[in-house]
Amino acid sequence: MRAIHKLICALFCLVYSGFIYADVIDTKIQELIGTTTYTQNKNFIDTIFANKAKFYLENNTPNIGAIIYELKNNGLLMLKFPQPMELQISFESKSSLIALSYTLNSLLSSMGYSYFMVSQASRVQGKSLLSYSLITEHALDPIILYRELQKRGFFLQDIARKDINQWSYTVQAQNLQIFNAKTLTPNNTLALREVSGQYWLNTPQSGILQITASPKWTPRIICYDKNLEITQAIIEGSQKSSMSLRLDSASAFVMITDAENPDLIKQIEVKLGS
Repeated sequence: MRAIHKLICALFCLVYSGFIYADVIDTKIQELIGTTTYTQNKNFIDTIFANKAKFYLENNTPNIGAIIYELKNNGLLMLKFPQPMELQISFESKSSLIALSYTLNSLLSSMGYSYFMVSQASRVQGKSLLSYSLITEHALDPIILYRELQKRGFFLQDIARKDINQWSYTVQAQNLQIFNAKTLTPNNTLALREVSGQYWLNTPQSGILQITASPKWTPRIICYDKNLEITQAIIEGSQKSSMSLRLDSASAFVMITDAENPDLIKQIEVKLGS
């Protein structure tokens, strides 16, 4: 009897968990594609997502990357608007506000959005929130967004769709990366050229940073920790051809530019010594 009771309990748990999986995944799909599209394509959706466990992560949360990939790949995720309109997007993260802001500004620019406005920026109870508005003909492509976030050390945890032009994203920094930062290795000289006149360095260890510029420049050097919080700032009032500074263990990134006119600093050489 005990064996039969255990078997019944196990089967019940299996069936119950299947219903839970179905409810969560189905609810998320309906939210992402809209009730009308979901209802019209219910049988097709049931076939695509027949194996619900496949669309969960190890911590039993929905794998949003896998879900949006299947939806878009099967023509169910409609992103194009009937006409140009205001797209409202918001991002929430436990990472620092400055790290989130820098990452998203860079990401949106790389996705081809040149004109966007920050409508809200706040940090409340350990969570950063950034909202943007822009005029466009379509919503953000979630597949491209997912990949671009990964390049910058962020993970896309969830997507919520309130309307065709209102989307919110939950993201989390795993190993923050500055997209165009060059990595410094000890005693290795890097010759760098940037049209923008702004140079980002990834500094995995402490040491003496030596900088040589051509032509002379008015140094503006900002050091950041792994969350893009400023640890050190150097702004000179006169031109120099070279300078050096000590980087402590808290420094993860360094930004170098000209304090008066970034366009002047066309080329630099940097070296990290002991």
